[in-house]
Amino acid sequence: IDSQGIELQCGVGLHFGRAAVGAMSRGHQTALGDAINVAFRIESLTRKLGALIVASKAFVANWEEKQEKQFKSFGEHELKGCSKPVEVFAPVD
Repeated sequence: IDSQGIELQCGVGLHFGRAAVGAMSRGHQTALGDAINVAFRIESLTRKLGALIVASKAFVANWEEKQEKQFKSFGEHELKGCSKPVEVFAPVD
């Protein structure tokens, strides 16, 4: 909160996978691929699940710390554009 009483909040979707990164136009870069789409769809679950950060099972599996102590499962969710449900997790406070 700043001095004007404005509060900003955003959700973060985390996923692990391959992506292509390149120039979209002069001075602008973008990332494309299935991994980017899954991360975007997972981010949309933040509001539904009431969590600021939501991560896929693929992301959690690549986490260096003991995942069962760092993340809590929110179960599998159907995501637009994904053929199978994706299990998602949120960090434990």
